[in-house]
Amino acid sequence: MTISFDPVPHAVADGAVAAVLAAALGVGRTSRCQLALGDSAIVADATARSVWTASGPGLEVSLAAESARLDDASAVVWREMERLRRERLSDAELQRARNQAELADVLLGSRPDDDAAELVRHEIETRDVKASWTRRTRLRGVTAADVQILASRFFSLARASIVESVPVAAPARPSNADAYVSRVATWAPGIQREVAAGDIRDRAPLPAVAEGAERERSGERGDVVLVPVPLPVRDFSTLNGPKAFVREDASQPVVAVGFFFPSGRAAETSGNRGITELTLRAMLRGSKGFPGDALLFGIERFGGHVRIVNEPDFFGFVVEMLSRNADLVMPIAIDLVEAPQLETVSVLGERDRLLADQRPSRIASRDAAVNLFWQGRYPTHSYGVAAIGLPETVAKLTDESVRGWYAASVRALYPLVGIVGDTDGSSLVSKYVVDGFDRPEGDRLSSPALPAPSPVSEVAVDSPEPLTVAAIAAITPGGSWDALEAIEIAIRSVQLRIGSSSGGASVQRISCGAERRRQAGAAICIVESPVSGESAARAAVLAEVGRVASAAWSAEEIEAGRRCATVAWSLSTSRCSEMAVAYVRASAFGLPLDTVERYGERVGSMPVDGIRRAAAAVLDTGRLGRGVVRGTSPR
Repeated sequence: MTISFDPVPHAVADGAVAAVLAAALGVGRTSRCQLALGDSAIVADATARSVWTASGPGLEVSLAAESARLDDASAVVWREMERLRRERLSDAELQRARNQAELADVLLGSRPDDDAAELVRHEIETRDVKASWTRRTRLRGVTAADVQILASRFFSLARASIVESVPVAAPARPSNADAYVSRVATWAPGIQREVAAGDIRDRAPLPAVAEGAERERSGERGDVVLVPVPLPVRDFSTLNGPKAFVREDASQPVVAVGFFFPSGRAAETSGNRGITELTLRAMLRGSKGFPGDALLFGIERFGGHVRIVNEPDFFGFVVEMLSRNADLVMPIAIDLVEAPQLETVSVLGERDRLLADQRPSRIASRDAAVNLFWQGRYPTHSYGVAAIGLPETVAKLTDESVRGWYAASVRALYPLVGIVGDTDGSSLVSKYVVDGFDRPEGDRLSSPALPAPSPVSEVAVDSPEPLTVAAIAAITPGGSWDALEAIEIAIRSVQLRIGSSSGGASVQRISCGAERRRQAGAAICIVESPVSGESAARAAVLAEVGRVASAAWSAEEIEAGRRCATVAWSLSTSRCSEMAVAYVRASAFGLPLDTVERYGERVGSMPVDGIRRAAAAVLDTGRLGRGVVRGTSPR
């Protein structure tokens, strides 16, 4: 479900206030909506974002829930919006919301394409393109009264547009607008009434806390910033403790800190598929020093958020935060890794959420198609199972098994700590990492050897959608195999060629790339086509892959593939958190760390003959596998 609220004129509302309101309502695990849904024991996700138009800032709320509980979740969201109309945020809530809005604004500017769109937005909104440079100051100046006033103007049924997307077999929904209005009036009786001055109250007091000092970036002069060049990655591993690497990049006021461990999913057995994902989720539910919601609230209030990383051969967390508050977030992040509570109620609650996320309707078709490809190639190995595991095994996992897995896979080993972003060399390592982990170094979990790929050519499932999504892919060598970039160039050239090929008209969308794993990799084309055009789209892709494999592609096409691969890599590692994971991936697969920052150089210098030989060896159309999410509803 999506609830969109009409824009408020710029003369009435600043876009900065709308961003803080959205952050308070639905950005992060400790936002108003997410906390309320958790308190109501409803497995659902609610997010909010401010949107901009030429006429003024708008707001959009997205809600995902099981069909049977959509009304229950909707009631929670409408009640929280009604409360924001009549209740001022506490100082701590306001601090969290402002910092989350600021972090989102900074991260949006980390990608060149998004940064360009932001400049256009500020030109439209304020008629002053330089307003983007003052937006962080405006976000920090938003008050609780500003948020309440804007909420009272935004949140009403008269300004709302509601779109619901439900399965065909879902329970009957309101048949018209009047029926929906009647339900909302029951959930939030005051949503239609004007907010009088006497109705406004303050939230129960929860004070803000002091933050770190703003870090002045080198070259700041008034409204001009000379962006410093990122430094090469450096190894700051401790003598009897964690391994650590640091890459300083002061181009944005953010820093990402990752804590990573080997094996994980690769060591899962047929009886506990999904336990790594469940353990990571349960760890976020509180630690000994920051019990319950205090853990994530403590991180989010200082402008940070936590990302779970669950790759086939390593796992962990990345905490991305405003760099001025890194010293405040680091102790919380270390306590998350070192002392999670893993209480029974939290583990079982996260197990229910994980089971809900495993339902086909909750998995994007593109992800499902890739998962099916790997399943077809390695049906008995963990490589053939998605990160979220299998319903039949997750349903049997207990809090005891999660605590056991944590002890064996996290507590037994020092983490690899990666720090990327606006930081002072090894300062975070020396202050927090050196003495932050108290454990004897144990043995990593063993991962079973990868069997030979199955000869099964296709694994498919049906979908009620009007599109078919197919992952057409070839297995490559894994680990430190140095020709994977050549395969990336080759498969990217396939993507570029499809649009001009005779069968390209049947392809609605295509994206190609290479994936590196420790024991095997893959070159993957994800193809979307109408139900009626599946065969033609597949034939077009196979024809182009075959042409590349037979070396029947020109030097100009190879150069285009190089450029496409380099641009895709730059975009995929534009954020500090993404770069941190890229370094860990290189370390896990035996590659030098500097191969990450030298990716463009290596792709650009790769010999044409070597690219052609690698493509001929790997992209044999007779050995391709397919994972297909097959649409069954013609347009």
